[in-house]
Amino acid sequence: MRSCYAFVKNALQTAGLVAKHQPRGRHRRLREPRACVGELHLDGSRQRWLALLPERWLTHIAVVDDATQRVRYVELREGGEGVAAIMTALLAVLERYGAPMAVTCCSAARRAESSPSAGIPDEEKSVTARAYAARKGHSSPQSS
Repeated sequence: MRSCYAFVKNALQTAGLVAKHQPRGRHRRLREPRACVGELHLDGSRQRWLALLPERWLTHIAVVDDATQRVRYVELREGGEGVAAIMTALLAVLERYGAPMAVTCCSAARRAESSPSAGIPDEEKSVTARAYAARKGHSSPQSS
């Protein structure tokens, strides 16, 4: 007799032989859509989108009207969800539909790219500002 994993697990949990685990939290929380037409949401996702080219990473950029769920712009491009990709998407939306009332986006990637330490190599992030300036040949603010 063969039984599937879920059947055996449920039977053991019902009998009290295996503890039930609490369900895990959601990976992503759903965000309430905006109520007003013209409030856009911009998002990107870097994946291996093409089944025939599994080694190739592409970024899917989309701009969607939150109220109507209409797609205003979509592109599959090389590279990540950088400033150039975002500005290209926004320019295309501006040229075709005019200025939106608002634009929201998933900002985790842009927070990392725009942080003050984004351009500093990892080994230099832990040194003090004075040591970093001295290493670069600048006088530190307190030495003058």
